[in-house]
Amino acid sequence: MNQVEMDSRKNVEGFLNRHWSRKRRMSPRYSMRALARDLGCSPSFASRLLSGKKTLSVDLARRIRKPLGLDSVSARELESLMVQSTLAKKGLKRAVREQVRVRHRDIEKY
Repeated sequence: MNQVEMDSRKNVEGFLNRHWSRKRRMSPRYSMRALARDLGCSPSFASRLLSGKKTLSVDLARRIRKPLGLDSVSARELESLMVQSTLAKKGLKRAVREQVRVRHRDIEKY
């Protein structure tokens, strides 16, 4: 397994992509529109979710459990991935704020 495959197993987008791939293997006609219907969103929003350009809200995550046929283990995995994603984003925001603060201080010195 390469690094990209390992990373995709560790995030919400990877989880949703695995689910979509599984559904497509079972039924090749399972389209992005069908996934969007199951998620209760537009096809463009579903596409952005799969690509990681949009994040899955907690509310949507709760609503999609049943339509996607997630068992309790998969539902817990999705929740865990969402928590990890949220924490990582908060950490990134803190790091960016700190960088801005440091650079602002450096500019004020001159």
